[in-house]
Amino acid sequence: MLSPKRVKHRKVMRGRMKGKASRGNFVSSGEYGLQALEPHWITANQIEAARIAMTRYIKRGGQVWIKVFPDKPVTKKPADPMGFIKPEYVIAELLRAPENKRSSMIGLIGEYDIVVLELSEEIERLARIYVQAGIIPEKFMADGLHIAATTVNDLDMILSLNFKHIVKKKTMELASFVNIREGYRSIGIFTPMEVVEE
Repeated sequence: MLSPKRVKHRKVMRGRMKGKASRGNFVSSGEYGLQALEPHWITANQIEAARIAMTRYIKRGGQVWIKVFPDKPVTKKPADPMGFIKPEYVIAELLRAPENKRSSMIGLIGEYDIVVLELSEEIERLARIYVQAGIIPEKFMADGLHIAATTVNDLDMILSLNFKHIVKKKTMELASFVNIREGYRSIGIFTPMEVVEE
């Protein structure tokens, strides 16, 4: 899957797509070219699907040049931008806490309008893939469920203080690789201190 090796900024401005293309609008390699009839975003998955379809059709009888590159990350706000989101198994973990802590933490769910995500077969399947890939140890499957729930529900990032298995550069890179391979987008993994302004 196409993606930049390094980027100067993690997020970029959306930009505009008005008007006709002034560059890259001619056939510079080969004899034929595909031209878009209207401006629109194109994703890495779409480029890869087009490349596979073309190479299968020509059956290695020619060459394919791709002149577009997916270099712009696109993020999306969650359904409730003011709320927090927690999977249902986090609630189960809270219920095992001592009574004094349990009541105060569960009270915060109603106070801050926290959305509880339901555990699904898709989330469990992706978490098992993380375990099989060696990203998360099998006995810490719940950590894989955290990352999988964030990915499947198309959220931008996961906030955690779990430095052992979740908030690690290796975990973020390998989870992003698996996500893209499985047809999802990569997610950010941060500590609350990295995103909350003083």
